[in-house]
Amino acid sequence: MNDFKEKFNEIRTEKNVKIKDIAEYCGVTQSCISMIKSGVRVPGKDLTAKIEKFFDVEEGTFEKNFVRRVKKIKRISKYNAKKTMVDGILFDSKIESRRYMVLKSMLDKGKISDLALQPEFILQESFVHDGKVARAIKYIADFSYFENGKHVVEDVKGVATQAYSLKKKMFLKKFGKKYDFREITTGRKK
Repeated sequence: MNDFKEKFNEIRTEKNVKIKDIAEYCGVTQSCISMIKSGVRVPGKDLTAKIEKFFDVEEGTFEKNFVRRVKKIKRISKYNAKKTMVDGILFDSKIESRRYMVLKSMLDKGKISDLALQPEFILQESFVHDGKVARAIKYIADFSYFENGKHVVEDVKGVATQAYSLKKKMFLKKFGKKYDFREITTGRKK
């Protein structure tokens, strides 16, 4: 359960505020605020303070949720990826956060547009078999954006797992002609 998300959405609904307005005030992208709203990301201490100021709520309203999140960040994944916070966005690895900073710079310079984080693609729709529902198979990339008229989808990988390799093949089969797929790797194999 994401207590931060719950409190954020409760206050946002109560005050009838648009994501665009929060993003502008806090100096972050709408995508960043959308991820907070949906619980995909939890903001860091600085962004939390800006959100509290924007909502005009007591300082520390989100603090207990921030402390709980920091304790979770300290865990290291089985591939030694260290979660990293940039612009109030929690990334799964340092390499992913570095790539975000490069893409953000390109966005600021007008080299790319419509940068989105964690775009989701349905590789196979859900279906019913023998009365049981089989969930849809989804692929969540790290980034998508437009560059020179092409819609680019990027995934940053330190370790390419079997599950990732399979989803990548399914993505290329279904969407390969529609998107320019790019894989950013560190060269490590599982």
